[in-house]
Amino acid sequence: MPLAPDLVRQLEDPDPQRRQQAILTLGRSADPDAFQPLFRVYQNDPVPELRLLAQKAARYIKSANEEPGVRPAPAVPVTLPLDSTPTAPVFTVESLAEGSRARWHYDKAMNEYVRGDHAKATLELSKALQVEPRLAQDHTVVQLAAQITGKPPEAALALLQNTKQRQQFAKEQPKLPPKKRPARPLRWILLLLSLVALGGAVVFFITSGALGRYQLAAQLEGWKKDVHRVGNTSYYVVVPPGKRPAKGWPTLVALHGYGGDGQFALVAFGDFAVQEGVLLIAPTFGKYPYPYDQYTLPVLNDIIQQANRDYGLDPFGAVFYGFSAGGQISTFYAGLYPQWVAGVTAEAAPEIHPPPTSRGLPYNILYGENDSERYVAADSVNRLIGLGYPVRYEIVPGGTHDMTPLGFALAKEMVRTTFKLG
Repeated sequence: MPLAPDLVRQLEDPDPQRRQQAILTLGRSADPDAFQPLFRVYQNDPVPELRLLAQKAARYIKSANEEPGVRPAPAVPVTLPLDSTPTAPVFTVESLAEGSRARWHYDKAMNEYVRGDHAKATLELSKALQVEPRLAQDHTVVQLAAQITGKPPEAALALLQNTKQRQQFAKEQPKLPPKKRPARPLRWILLLLSLVALGGAVVFFITSGALGRYQLAAQLEGWKKDVHRVGNTSYYVVVPPGKRPAKGWPTLVALHGYGGDGQFALVAFGDFAVQEGVLLIAPTFGKYPYPYDQYTLPVLNDIIQQANRDYGLDPFGAVFYGFSAGGQISTFYAGLYPQWVAGVTAEAAPEIHPPPTSRGLPYNILYGENDSERYVAADSVNRLIGLGYPVRYEIVPGGTHDMTPLGFALAKEMVRTTFKLG
């Protein structure tokens, strides 16, 4: 049955919601004639979320029409959860107003986590979620909860939102020594600043949460030397203490999910980098400029080259960790720039790009049990496995579309194994 012309024209409607509805309808039809129109949407639509939805729909159609004998997808047949509800923007920490209560509690949670007081960190993060429940949508917040509690993301959020569980968790945490009072010269400096400041400026500085953020920045300074730039793209670098190895620094490159930033890596991998003697590079690409091979990958490569000039990387290449779109970008980069990649851990990636033909690389591929991307990416995962690559494929029980402690642990272990650390 030929496609309805009106439905194909609707893919170019000025209203994004009407375009989304057309994508969903064509995807559900499983009509092979819809593949090319959807692929054009994937290539050209100005809305990134609709491009990804068209990609999913096209893959669903491809899977539904595959010939018998093709290697089956991991675990379960490929299905596409097509939802007619328009995609809502994800709420993030950056959406919070400066000085708001939720932002203030979140900054205090970060402060206490860096100090090592997990009991107080859970208290402050739970207060932030009470004031602004939408923070549970932010992968940075979810990942911080998992890091503090040592639990999978959903279990970590459940603990924070259950007073009895949180209190029990706090009781089980080791007691930290009390904070040292500042040395006398520093107290005099602070007093002088207070006297010089105008009116209520000092009160605002404290009550707005700026003081907490200043303290946090000071504590993170041992990890975050400064922010570097390549063009309009910034990236963090954590340089471990001590002398650089003769061959260059073992390196971990951490890529955030769609719409995120590189700061997540400072919490996830900063302490590991310092203790293990690993250079950590964490770019901020935001929504990842598309097409990736024209706008994202060349900049990522420039970042790697600049870091190599500034610090000296191990010539074997860097281990990459990427979450969601960052996982897809990691595998895409490995295929085009294999000489700079020593291995990839991709978590919840919507696609695993073809690996390099010039170099065999180890891959860790992870998906949450309930993550729809697991099914969307099944064909590309099978392609990688079918080529005989050393792939570790993990399904996180009960997991959704989130970063996980297992993903972090596998990335760290890949670094240790690759560079023979410890």
